[in-house]
Amino acid sequence: KEALLEEVEKAVVLAGKIGARAVSLTGLIPSATRHGADLTPSKSPLITTGHATTTACITLNLSKTLTLTHRKLETSTLIAIGLGSIGTSSLKLTIAVLPHPQKIMLIDVKGKKSDMEELSGYLKNTLGFAGSVEVLISTGKSVPNEVYTAENPVIIGA
Repeated sequence: KEALLEEVEKAVVLAGKIGARAVSLTGLIPSATRHGADLTPSKSPLITTGHATTTACITLNLSKTLTLTHRKLETSTLIAIGLGSIGTSSLKLTIAVLPHPQKIMLIDVKGKKSDMEELSGYLKNTLGFAGSVEVLISTGKSVPNEVYTAENPVIIGA
């Protein structure tokens, strides 16, 4: 990991020397560097992962899709499949800025169960979601059967 951090820091310095004001960490580099937090802070250039833009795009696309298909999130079950950094931030933003669905299903692999339970609490206690939140485990090969029987499903996957 130290070798990776050293190489990324060299790249950031080089980008700054040739005039870059911002450097975006892509691929697996954000995860490997704790979204850049493991890098030695520098004044320039700014380091970003682009996750905020991706998150905003997912929520904007969801809103536009619902409008174009004449559907309402308020009468739907919102199903979030994959709750890594993008999936979690997209769900949080969606609940923060769009009308709340009737129900939310959180789906990820068994190793993410405690994260999903924590997210459930955040949705209810911080974002004021009053509906039910169901934490479901995926086998990695398929989603739980509850996805196929959900009432008015709206699925976001990241």
